[in-house]
Amino acid sequence: MPATVIEWDGRDGAAGLLKLILSDDLRSTFSIFRGQGSASWPLIPSLYRHNSAQDPFPESHFEIGEKQLIDAFFARAATQLGQLKRSTLNDLVIAQHFGVPTRLLDWTCDPLIAMYFAVEDEQEVDAALFVLDADIGPFLVSSIPQTYKGPVLRINPPALDSRVSAQKSVFTIQEFGSGPIFTPLDQRDFEAYPSGFEPRLHKIVIPKAAKGQVLLDLMFMGTDASTVYPGLEGIGRRLAALTRAVGYGNDIF
Repeated sequence: MPATVIEWDGRDGAAGLLKLILSDDLRSTFSIFRGQGSASWPLIPSLYRHNSAQDPFPESHFEIGEKQLIDAFFARAATQLGQLKRSTLNDLVIAQHFGVPTRLLDWTCDPLIAMYFAVEDEQEVDAALFVLDADIGPFLVSSIPQTYKGPVLRINPPALDSRVSAQKSVFTIQEFGSGPIFTPLDQRDFEAYPSGFEPRLHKIVIPKAAKGQVLLDLMFMGTDASTVYPGLEGIGRRLAALTRAVGYGNDIF
């Protein structure tokens, strides 16, 4: 069945949202999390986001395009990637991590980090936090099929750099779907695993009025740009967020 939507009332800021995530209805040892700045955005991997229902491209078009993008990325980045092991899955993970459009979708094992991604921007719209129960993929990194068919699978990436570790990153791979365009994860019926375990997806809508409080609460709890984006970029992002939230002339910087 499609995602179960939960309209959160925004009460008690980040603590209230975390309490909801940890409730018996949502909590699972299989859970991974994804935050999105707008609740209207569907769950679509970056490779498929520019496909139109009015003039759709077939799945084979994206398979070819993804391979071209990955080949171009590695050709241009070879001197900076060092001795990273090449394989179909490793190539996908590395390319996705550095911003190349692929069929993978980014998630995190940490609900606080997902909260941060949901509320970090200044958009005056409701945000969303997705909770997915998904099994770990059985593939060896060298044997994942070019065209994947089957239930949504969780992929734990290698620690490519400090950002993967800081964001506790995981990915999912999912089949294209039966329609003329990619079927968003939050709008599809999930296929059960051979074990009988069925994936579950919940979508928590975060009201726009609560986003600022959640962001401040997360900073207080130690989850902010400086921890999500290690290095100088994170320091700058944190200071910018604090300025937006509380202004200048404060000792909290």
